[in-house]
Amino acid sequence: MIVVLLTFLAIVFFLLLLFYSMIRMMYKYKLKWRYMIIVLLSVATILCLGYIKVRYTYIIPFMHFVFQPDDYLSPLIVDEFMFKEKGHSKTYSLPYKYPQIYAIKLSRGENDLLRINGLTGKLKAEFFYKGKLLFEKLSPCMDESMSDTITELIEFVMPLDNKYKSDISVKITVLEPFKELEAFDKPLFIQIGVISK
Repeated sequence: MIVVLLTFLAIVFFLLLLFYSMIRMMYKYKLKWRYMIIVLLSVATILCLGYIKVRYTYIIPFMHFVFQPDDYLSPLIVDEFMFKEKGHSKTYSLPYKYPQIYAIKLSRGENDLLRINGLTGKLKAEFFYKGKLLFEKLSPCMDESMSDTITELIEFVMPLDNKYKSDISVKITVLEPFKELEAFDKPLFIQIGVISK
């Protein structure tokens, strides 16, 4: 709440400063009032749109991160997934909870994210709104220098494209099998939730 209030006050201060500067300019160059009002309203509209964009992209996610709701870190989806099988694919409906950066993760269960020394496999995630493809992302290949880090394979922001909250889904496909996981006898899971970083 404090961050939102400070941002709003900063915008108000900037608008007052801009209005003062425009009045000085009007008297200096003998410009008409109506032109100054049009310019001022245009600038105010741009600033308000910018504030809405910043609020929903940065401020609200930051507030949720600092003052975390009880279910903030609870995964949206936990499902068994065949990372070792090329071409394996599953589609998941994405339930919207909070505007935030999410990740597709590799885990051994809901509270057991997998840590491993390097991954050479590759996933593709296709994001849909009402069945229409919005965009797709590929997981990066990971080398051994990234050892002992939580395996977050693909990151994305919700709402999708900063506007889609309902009727959204993701299709996850194994493009290259994760050979490093062949030593694991127990089932492995795909997990989708807020980033752990």
